Amino acid sequence: MKPHLPKSLYFLPLQHVWKKLPGGNWPQVEDLNKVLLQLPRKIKNYNNQEIQFVLQTAKPTNFHDSFEPRTFEHGQILVRPNNWHDLFNAIIWMTFPKSKAIVNKLNYLSLIQQKGSQRSKKGDALTLFDEDGIIVFSRRNHLIDLIINFQWEELFWNHRDAVQKNMCFVIFGHALYEKMLAPRIGITGKGVLISQIIITKDDFLDLDQIDTAIADHLLKPTTLKHGKDFCPLPVLGIPGWFSGSDKKSFYGDLSYFRPGRNLKKL
Repeated sequence: MKPHLPKSLYFLPLQHVWKKLPGGNWPQVEDLNKVLLQLPRKIKNYNNQEIQFVLQTAKPTNFHDSFEPRTFEHGQILVRPNNWHDLFNAIIWMTFPKSKAIVNKLNYLSLIQQKGSQRSKKGDALTLFDEDGIIVFSRRNHLIDLIINFQWEELFWNHRDAVQKNMCFVIFGHALYEKMLAPRIGITGKGVLISQIIITKDDFLDLDQIDTAIADHLLKPTTLKHGKDFCPLPVLGIPGWFSGSDKKSFYGDLSYFRPGRNLKKL
């Protein structure tokens, strides 16, 4: 049967694609490819090739048949059957196609450059973002400073109204979406902080403009050079994302809302 996607705030960006998938059974690659045809614009990789979802039945043994090269060289995205991880990856390709194409390109170039050696620091950072990334948009720099300085109670409780009015949190990583199917204390995203007016259209998220903003950020030469460039973000503290976050005492759990190293503002 078709898996259930909770109607939680953090899944909101994916709902427009999710609603197009047929009910009854777990979505197959044929279903995903049919959704591609229903979207308002063609989804393409960085080489301007239209993407296609392809069933993965065995682990690739050749470099050019593996995930990133196959996507970059042929526009074919491997999907394992009955797999939340790959299903979320496919949906994110249809939600943030510009950003996914850039991440795929950068990952591909990183793999080419390492030539079989240990993954580069940039390659590690790209993988972390693709798996567990969360974008934080804010039109108030002092709120970003609270994240940079790990002032979680000050941010999420004392400035709760300001956060809800002036910040927007958008999960990008497909592994993080998978974790949020069963939210538990300890789930942390790799935060990328962007000082920008929250992008909405008629009071709803403008996904196209969010995709463009993420893509523009990813193309900056100083972006995602090292895994330490991220801000660890305890996502369950975001107002409205977890039932326990409606109490001040929730933010007193220092095993989750940890003080930590200072980061440079991105």
